[in-house]
Amino acid sequence: MATAFPADLIRSVEQYGAVASSNDFEYICTELCRKLVSVGPAKLEESICSQVYWNAAAGVLVEAARRGLSAAALEQLLPKNNFADAIVRAFKENEKSIVECMATIGWEPPRVIDIAWKLSKTLEVNGAKKERAVAEIHLDALPTGSTNFERISFCCSSDDLQVTYRKLSRLLSTATKNFLIFRSPCVM
Repeated sequence: MATAFPADLIRSVEQYGAVASSNDFEYICTELCRKLVSVGPAKLEESICSQVYWNAAAGVLVEAARRGLSAAALEQLLPKNNFADAIVRAFKENEKSIVECMATIGWEPPRVIDIAWKLSKTLEVNGAKKERAVAEIHLDALPTGSTNFERISFCCSSDDLQVTYRKLSRLLSTATKNFLIFRSPCVM
């Protein structure tokens, strides 16, 4: 399921939209889009306005492009004020270019690369040994932006493992259903 649009960005647009004049907003958003498209997202800086306006406008534009929102959907999402109107107009005029520019970033979520496990019969807790089945699980994960694996290890009893299995099964079922919903064509 898609995550919600960042609430802090919506609050920023609402808060800062009540402060400056609408002419300032038009300039900020127009210049921001021009720089985003011409020099790319990696080279943006806050030289055209105060950092709070820059961060709010840039954040909304980037999130809207990353999530594939239309200008109409973005307009519905944002509060009603001059700042939001300027952001939506700038997005509407530059939507295709912004989306193409954002596609070059190549963000990839962290992911599990390998899972190793072993079962043992003895658990050692505070120096005392207890006889019971214990699963030792190791996840090799690749964090975002890294080429080095991180190992995440934990132990659990058979009961803990059963609970984890049920939760992962529900997650798989939900993800599969949502994937099918997103992939199915609209019927009118």
